[in-house]
Amino acid sequence: MTTDRALLDALAHLVDRLDPTPEVLAHRARTALAERTDATPMRLLTDSAHTTPPGVRGRGSSRTLRFAGLDLQLDHVDNGLHATGLISPTTLPALTGLVLVCRPGGETRARIDTDGWFHVDHVPFGPVRFVLHAPARDLATPWFTA
Repeated sequence: MTTDRALLDALAHLVDRLDPTPEVLAHRARTALAERTDATPMRLLTDSAHTTPPGVRGRGSSRTLRFAGLDLQLDHVDNGLHATGLISPTTLPALTGLVLVCRPGGETRARIDTDGWFHVDHVPFGPVRFVLHAPARDLATPWFTA
């Protein structure tokens, strides 16, 4: 008699042989799991996508998000979005001057100036998060849809 575990192992072996997982998919899965645990989360305080000012119809070409320690503005441009960020003065001294814009399958890097400003071109529509590098521990926004 075959145990459930032995049957599952035999089925997994058959699937791996007949339809192996593409290496790029395995790499993306490992990257996604690593991104989930390596940064201190920054709490979302406000998002203009969830509020519409009185008397305004439709959506503007800009979206503003405020996180604990970071103000972010996303502007529509020809090839996606342009991000402008300002890091709060209390958060800024702990940073190394680098921000990452993470998306599934890649990232874009930008420098943070001495006043706490950064600009990132070609931010894609879809899931993104911003990671601010700090010597002790990185700070990261939650994933959101840009």
